[in-house]
Amino acid sequence: MQTQGPETTGPNPNGLPVVDSPLPPGEVMERARQMSKRGKLPGFAPASSTQFCAEAFATPFEHTLFCEIQASGQGSRLVFRATMNKRTPWIYALTLIATVWPGVWVTDSMLKTYFSWYTIPTWWWYLPLSVIPLPWMWRSFMNKSRAGADASAREVIADLAAAVG
Repeated sequence: MQTQGPETTGPNPNGLPVVDSPLPPGEVMERARQMSKRGKLPGFAPASSTQFCAEAFATPFEHTLFCEIQASGQGSRLVFRATMNKRTPWIYALTLIATVWPGVWVTDSMLKTYFSWYTIPTWWWYLPLSVIPLPWMWRSFMNKSRAGADASAREVIADLAAAVG
């Protein structure tokens, strides 16, 4: 396996390794298909005769690993990129936004039920405690997700590099 260096034809997003193989593109695709049948390439889906995608597992946001097989001399070059699936972050964001105000009502109701002397408007302290940490929490989600996807993608790339020589 050869990592990206000055000999590559262009930048590789995410800094993922570039794999050079002595096999022609059609044989590389067939080996990838065989790996997927053995369970070594999760989420394998061919997009064309020279492109396929696979899963790059991460928490909390999944990523997809795309591979483009380029003819290179007698063999081929595999160029990878990982992208975050866009639906899950939107669902997280909408859930976070939609649950803040109902949380005020539930907390206020509980406090007034158990403590008859409680008269402070709950939203005064509840909103700052629940909204202010959201940007840091979101950044943590994104960083954790990118790191997990990068590690997963590199494992898949290493397995694929071993299979294609």
